Amino acid sequence: MKTHFERERTPVPRVSIGLPVYNGASYLEASLQSLLAQSFTDFEIVISDNASTDETAAVCNAYAAADPRIRYIRQPQNGGAAWNFNRVFELSRGEYFKWAAADDVCDGTLVERCVNVLDAEPDIVLCHARTQKIDAAGAPIAGVADPTDGGFPAGWFAGAAGKRRHRPDGSCRSAPRRFADVLLSSGWGVRCSGLFRSHELAKTPLIQPYYGYEKVMMADLALRGRFHDLPEVLFYQRVHAAASSQLQTAHERQRFQSAAKPSKSSPRLRLLGGYLRAIAGGPVSISEKALCYAWLARYLLQLRKWPAVVKSMLPQRSRPAAVPLPLQALEASSTQVHSLAAPGAHE
Repeated sequence: MKTHFERERTPVPRVSIGLPVYNGASYLEASLQSLLAQSFTDFEIVISDNASTDETAAVCNAYAAADPRIRYIRQPQNGGAAWNFNRVFELSRGEYFKWAAADDVCDGTLVERCVNVLDAEPDIVLCHARTQKIDAAGAPIAGVADPTDGGFPAGWFAGAAGKRRHRPDGSCRSAPRRFADVLLSSGWGVRCSGLFRSHELAKTPLIQPYYGYEKVMMADLALRGRFHDLPEVLFYQRVHAAASSQLQTAHERQRFQSAAKPSKSSPRLRLLGGYLRAIAGGPVSISEKALCYAWLARYLLQLRKWPAVVKSMLPQRSRPAAVPLPLQALEASSTQVHSLAAPGAHE
């Protein structure tokens, strides 16, 4: 492993890819191979292993020994998924940054295509591509909608002469409309696997240890610049039994995010507080902040969601102690995170 001095002498790559992992050996090699096969080669891969107990360390050490672009750091103890996601960003050095999961797969041109967009348009803070869900064996799952469509009807994306267009709000120049897109649409969990402008991502709260907080991060980022979706499928999101999307209760989901004892306060209230802080601290005018607060009010007035919200805030009945859950689902399958704040097609 390189010393700190040796790393400082290494030329800074344009792109950093952060891969937080815990017990992700089952699909890790496929993920690393897809990253190492990228047509854009000026990158580093920063792997933070959250004290895995499977063969993750052996896989990482073998790949790090074979390719100097890989930095492998094994943590002495599991700090929780949110901490580990933030840790790989803290260790990154590139102008652009991408989170990678230990089970997802990228097309060989994904990074290059995203770099080209960010280089050409300085006001774009995040670029990603359309997504295909795949099963445990890597085969496409038929009939499953692209999660980056965010629950919008197909008509939103059919432009003139059959030409596809970008999302109607996330790519526009109005900060309040971009903010509203994050609030009222789904698909923002998978967008966390896109390519970020690092200095803009650093201005956000990153991922706090509450399930669904990645959406607050994306709402904060929406106030700082535009998003761009490449129209082709260049990203493959793996769906399997250990994925976080398979968890059924808020308690189970929260255990994936944080190694600390879960807070007694409602995650939904913490998410609301995050949105309010994002608006208050956003680099937008007073009138734009007012529009963002109006969109937040509309978000809160989605009456069909209030029964679930109230239920989540009531004291939980005592139940037998749960069998400890493995933490690999969120870290090994980060792009399958969906906000607790808004179950259903529109979050």
